[in-house]
Amino acid sequence: MRFCKYIFMLFLMFAFLNLSASEKFDYNLFDNLLNKYVSGNSVNYNDLIKEKEKLFKFTEQLAMISPDSHEELFPTKNDKLAYWINAYNAFILETIIKDYPVESIKDINFIGFTVWLNKNLLGGEKISFKSLEDDIIRERFKDPRIHFAINCASASCPPLINEVYLPETLESQFNKSTTNFINNKNNFMIDVNEKVVYISAIFDWYEDDFIEWLKNKHPEINNPVILDYIKIYYNETIKNDWYEFDIEVNDYDWSLNEL
Repeated sequence: MRFCKYIFMLFLMFAFLNLSASEKFDYNLFDNLLNKYVSGNSVNYNDLIKEKEKLFKFTEQLAMISPDSHEELFPTKNDKLAYWINAYNAFILETIIKDYPVESIKDINFIGFTVWLNKNLLGGEKISFKSLEDDIIRERFKDPRIHFAINCASASCPPLINEVYLPETLESQFNKSTTNFINNKNNFMIDVNEKVVYISAIFDWYEDDFIEWLKNKHPEINNPVILDYIKIYYNETIKNDWYEFDIEVNDYDWSLNEL
């Protein structure tokens, strides 16, 4: 069995080495799994585990190739970013599947949050979830919409969508995911009577990402605050007096995003 897996890995390696610069990384296998097992805000892990070998086959492909190892296959910024987003989401699913059933991703390691230090092989390099998010996705691309695209397999996390992120559709997918998240009352809500703004913890944890983006993209806004970012995607009017309301951060629900 180990010998067969070794041969398969060698086959993948030589296949990827022979890819021409005009070819694209193939996400079809992962896309099919997302289509089948992701619905609404949830993942059907119970059925996905029955096809876990397909997921493992895709992550083995990720292990062989990345924008860092084969830059010629990812000519644009969107090509690169789509890869890293899909890689993060695929390895999160793999992490859950390997320990399923679990009640929370934090249950996987002996000490809860250390799961983000778990390393996965991407393009021949071992990279932790934390490094993938912070050092690659956030640092290189500086687009706060990524926070609504990567999924942490938890109830309060922005939902995993049932399709892969592709370079040609990345902008529309990012905008849709961001809009959907912000217009969900679990993530942003105004209590006019109590004069309180309730926000997802994501806006608190990564506030600097949102503010720095506003400063770079909207220099006309003096001393931007998180409401200025939310305002861009909120379907209703953000009233001026709301800026004077107290802000309360919602508790984050780490229970598994299970169907």
